[in-house]
Amino acid sequence: MRVIRPFGLRDAWAIKHLQPRGVAFDLRRLLRSSSPATNAILGLLTRHYWGSLTFVHYGPKRPDVRGFVQIESRGDRQAWDLTFLAPSLDEREALPSVWQDLLTHAILAAAEQQVLRLYARPPQDSEIEQLLRRAGFALVAREEIFARSEPPPPAALPRGFREADREDTWALRELYRRAMPPLAYQAQAPVQAGSLGAALGLGGRQASYVWTEKGEIVAHLRLSSWPRGSWIECTVHPEYRGELLPYIAYLVGLTDCSPSRPVYFAVPDYSVGVGWLLRTLGFSSYSQQLVMVAHTVSRVPVCRPIVATSLESTIDIATPISAPRGVSGQPALDARRHIAYACPCEKK
Repeated sequence: MRVIRPFGLRDAWAIKHLQPRGVAFDLRRLLRSSSPATNAILGLLTRHYWGSLTFVHYGPKRPDVRGFVQIESRGDRQAWDLTFLAPSLDEREALPSVWQDLLTHAILAAAEQQVLRLYARPPQDSEIEQLLRRAGFALVAREEIFARSEPPPPAALPRGFREADREDTWALRELYRRAMPPLAYQAQAPVQAGSLGAALGLGGRQASYVWTEKGEIVAHLRLSSWPRGSWIECTVHPEYRGELLPYIAYLVGLTDCSPSRPVYFAVPDYSVGVGWLLRTLGFSSYSQQLVMVAHTVSRVPVCRPIVATSLESTIDIATPISAPRGVSGQPALDARRHIAYACPCEKK
């Protein structure tokens, strides 16, 4: 029997017991010091303003907790991120059906809250990818994560490099449209002005920088920092990828890179060549993950009868225009009357 309920304080022990055997989604969240149990309690106490929205999968009896899933809201409230799922598929008692139930419930919960997209960044694993696809997720991109732990040398400010501001929002959207494949651009939410520089919670901070050439933004780099390390993302126009090296070097120089606080750099599969630049700066390949999204709503045709009045001409819309007139020689419909157009979707 499938029973899935929101997290309660009575489930804290079960969450703490399962979290060492779960799967964390999105490697950047490993930089945070909070655990799934802490996030679940924090989300409950703050009504999910902080922390995670957690759903628990119960067995036939309530104390029998089979697994749990966690979701976090983004700043724009239109997208959620899948952050944790337990137990992992490597566990002996783990069942794919438990994952399927939890994933389906997460998508339905997002739809009920009018959230448009649910994102997942799982580790690259064929079994996990297949389960996510069955639940309604589609693959958007594959990311390779690079890492560096050696302190960087000082770097000069490159030409045309500055912090982004709210006036850059439209230009950034144009950059994303030109630099990303159509599927990736459509699946991922557009750049929001409020996300250019904002607190990430739990000790995190985010800053955005742009590289401009002749008044045009050709690259956008986002730096997120936590006490345990930093994370960099970059979107660059394909024509300028080969010249990105000094801009990355300067941004790395702004971090406190060290063995205890590494710098990670996410490179999507459509940014060919950026990985080679990172290796010249001392980065090495760390891991790989997928970028997947589930849309909670879709467009459907809605058939409604349309009422039109005072038509200037007389047309029988129920039959072809060339259809014969009635016995009296008058048209079948009077244009002075209200005419209800039949829905084209209805079966005749």
